[in-house]
Amino acid sequence: MYCPRALVSLGDDPLQYAFLQSHFDVPTYWFTSLPDGFASENWNRLFVLDVGERGSKLLVEIKQANAGVPVVVLAERNQLPLTQISTAFTAGAEILLEKPLFHPSQLVPWIQECFRRLDHWREVIKLCTLRNAQERLECQSGAAVAGP
Repeated sequence: MYCPRALVSLGDDPLQYAFLQSHFDVPTYWFTSLPDGFASENWNRLFVLDVGERGSKLLVEIKQANAGVPVVVLAERNQLPLTQISTAFTAGAEILLEKPLFHPSQLVPWIQECFRRLDHWREVIKLCTLRNAQERLECQSGAAVAGP
């Protein structure tokens, strides 16, 4: 089943959401906490997570719900102890960027790269699905030719 691309801004920063919405031509959502089932219902979403106090926990929740969903993590310098950096990458963050960003456009190449990877994996999944269907047809054809 095809799921359209989407961006999810997760955090308390309305400016982050406004930036994402204005720079990318995809549906963009803004939540201060993760709604139940939201991370797992669409594998073609990219999360931009503003770490805050509960950021590491949210990252782990997202990755447990859907390990393949890319997450770009933003954090204030004072929220970047070594343990949090380690947790972010261990949990599966694509990149961790320090806030405030020199310019919000620093996010653009990272998000474009994540979408490129999602497109790649969508094509891989499509090819695997087609190959499996073709193999099933060949097996069924072979069984029909061999007869009882």
